[in-house]
Amino acid sequence: MVVAEIIYEDEALLVLNKAQGVLMYPYKGHSAPNLIDFLEEKNVTHVGGDDPNRAGIVHRLDLHTEGLVLVSKDQESFEALQKQFKERSIIKKYMAMVYGDIKTDHFSIDWPIGLSKKGGNKRTCSHPKLAREAQTDVEVVRRYFSKTLVRLIPKTGRTHQLRVHMEAYGHPIMGDPLYYGNRKKGSAQLLQAYYLAFFHPKLNKKLEFELPLSDRLLFNKDRGLKK
Repeated sequence: MVVAEIIYEDEALLVLNKAQGVLMYPYKGHSAPNLIDFLEEKNVTHVGGDDPNRAGIVHRLDLHTEGLVLVSKDQESFEALQKQFKERSIIKKYMAMVYGDIKTDHFSIDWPIGLSKKGGNKRTCSHPKLAREAQTDVEVVRRYFSKTLVRLIPKTGRTHQLRVHMEAYGHPIMGDPLYYGNRKKGSAQLLQAYYLAFFHPKLNKKLEFELPLSDRLLFNKDRGLKK
């Protein structure tokens, strides 16, 4: 399978398009391909940050999320990009197909997220005393009778934020294996990190990258489109 595609590369960093079903890092007991091996095959050997297993990867996407990932090639670039993430100056946008007909064109979900009492890696908005602030802007792109294509813009960077917020709002992301229990066998999570904008730490200018809508999120406009 195609693990990732290099969208942009220079002496300081790379921008990758990670495929759905690809891990960021090797995981014991998991046979899925990962970006670390991909970067080694491409001779991107510098390790950014304090973790020798990180290989310069600045941020992460979930296993089942496809799209743009930023990778540094040197320590200086890694630290500068990490700083931008902490200051929330890096802009990320996602496309998602969610269950149900969302009536409002544009709104924000401002619900804290914390670990679920059910254990494991699952998160929830149900226990705000144990949670951290989380905000997501939602824009309806296209409506169907039983599903809605939305643009999701996270203002914070909590684990599983978009998946948790849409599930809590009553419109879970289609194919989500953790936050939508009736996921059909063989279906894939319909979430794509399609847009990324940041300030290049060495070129001293803003860079923007935008992917076309993933084939997996395309839906026949003549079948099921709500007029």
